Amino acid sequence: LRERLEAGMIEEAQRLHAEGTTWEQMEFYGLEYRYLARYLKGELSRNDMFQKLNAAIHDFAKKQENWFKRMQSHGLPIHWLEGAGDPLAQALELVQGRIAAHNN
Repeated sequence: LRERLEAGMIEEAQRLHAEGTTWEQMEFYGLEYRYLARYLKGELSRNDMFQKLNAAIHDFAKKQENWFKRMQSHGLPIHWLEGAGDPLAQALELVQGRIAAHNN
């Protein structure tokens, strides 16, 4: 999160608002924009924004992890792609393999 903030995420949110995106619209753009909007409006200090956003990201990741575990427990396999490789090529290979297996 710190790296993304230092890479210009705050400035991006400022630019969006300057170009006409309302603070209310930013509430629906995702976790980052929700907390950045609150910071830019003066509702949160930079430190509070960072702490609350970091906690919200962690909570969201836990919810996703639980959702995937629940899907697997219901017999739906999750096919993870390697982030370091070419995810598009990996996904294509996976889909082509599933299609070939289905057609045989």
